[in-house]
Amino acid sequence: MDHPVRVSFWLNVYHTLCLHAYVLCESEMSTGTAFAKEPSNLVDNLKIHKAAKYDVGGVGIFSAAEIHFGILKTKGSSGVCRKFPRNFVDISENPGGNRSGGFLTTKIIPLDESRLATLVGELPHNPMISIVTLTNSVPKIFMGINLGTRSSPRIRVYQPLTVFDELEKASRTYTREYMFIDTRDKKVIIPELLEWNSASLGGTKNISKEFVQYLLKDEKKNYNERWPVEELAHDQKFAVVFQYGKSTFMSPEMS
Repeated sequence: MDHPVRVSFWLNVYHTLCLHAYVLCESEMSTGTAFAKEPSNLVDNLKIHKAAKYDVGGVGIFSAAEIHFGILKTKGSSGVCRKFPRNFVDISENPGGNRSGGFLTTKIIPLDESRLATLVGELPHNPMISIVTLTNSVPKIFMGINLGTRSSPRIRVYQPLTVFDELEKASRTYTREYMFIDTRDKKVIIPELLEWNSASLGGTKNISKEFVQYLLKDEKKNYNERWPVEELAHDQKFAVVFQYGKSTFMSPEMS
């Protein structure tokens, strides 16, 4: 698969898997599993994302967390099979470690260096990630990833020919909902999600400059890069929000 196909494919598989997992919550089949109760916050969601898995085309079995942190948030590769980046740390007790063409032997730590990676914790090693991961990094990929929370970017259906345009639309929509220029107190307020992913765009200051372009003209003109940046807390309550064209569909508790 070429790069746009991989990006759109894995975003769609990720969201399909997450939605499938949420539907299973509190069902008769979920007793005694990670799906035994409906998630109430981000930590609950991430636990479900680690447990929910698909066999994707017979290539391998991947959890939603592995797709999120290992495939979509990759730093890219110039080849098909590669060693994991430095963020994928071999924490095996086996000193033999790095075998099978550079694959690590037991567990991996997510690429994302933010609070999200801390919350999700260690992921069991999956050698197939190195084969199916994105061939190039997509710094704003997090704008296409729904976490199952109220403050998450909306779920969209991505197509290879328009996936990067759709990610731009997602960035614009999210910025206009959650980023503000406070002219009274002279500060820039950015959503906590941007701070969590600021490393991918060069830090907090850079990410505020990057996303201010999506604000409406009247608000954008008030932006001052010298003003301090403050975070708007992420609403972690469980919710699912879809974007289809210009229409938005929300889970019942949000409507």
